Amino acid sequence: MRRVNPRISTRALHWSDPPEDCSLPMNEVHVWAADLDEISLSREFATLLSRDEAERAARFHFERDRGNFIAARGLLRTILARYTGISAATLQFNYSANGKPSLASAAEFGNLNFNLSHSDGMAVYAFARERDVGIDLESLRPFSDMEQIAARCFSSEEQTDLRSLERPAQEEKFFRYWTRKEAILKCGGQGFSDPSVEMNDVPFDGTIREINPANGFIATLAVRGKPFTLKTWAVR
Repeated sequence: MRRVNPRISTRALHWSDPPEDCSLPMNEVHVWAADLDEISLSREFATLLSRDEAERAARFHFERDRGNFIAARGLLRTILARYTGISAATLQFNYSANGKPSLASAAEFGNLNFNLSHSDGMAVYAFARERDVGIDLESLRPFSDMEQIAARCFSSEEQTDLRSLERPAQEEKFFRYWTRKEAILKCGGQGFSDPSVEMNDVPFDGTIREINPANGFIATLAVRGKPFTLKTWAVR
């Protein structure tokens, strides 16, 4: 498989309040960030979920995880309602073989594409028209099997880079690599569970943006297509 070096940017982002008019031109990509713990305490999203989403929420054992899932999906519907003008509760989704959601009638809304990720109470959402997007978020944390995961999923160069660092810099670099790979795979509707994926070599011919939505978190956005303007909104 041919390796393609993506365009990577680490420019600082300004997380502002979203405008009243959430128009999304084809030359823009919008990323939203939200603290799910805070939102789940202040808003009621359960009534917006579809039956299958409610069933998924009920399977969570811990109340915080259940509340965060409800908030993440309810907020996704709320944001999509702003872009489409359709009631949040009536939006319908399709899912790829690897679980990536999409609007059931995306063509009716200007081929609106989106992706989301949440981790440890924080969520990020990416939206674009006429282009694929993928986004992945991880909380920075120590864990015991980092080297084993890197051996399975990272290239030899990436593994050498990790071994040259001391913690916590090593953990931060691990999650930068991990979220980059996940975002690229999600952009293409794949995942690490896909047997066709060469996990230690993920080529990409689009643009990658590294994002820091909050202290203690790493996120990466992957976007295909022509150059774009990135706008970032915070849900408060």
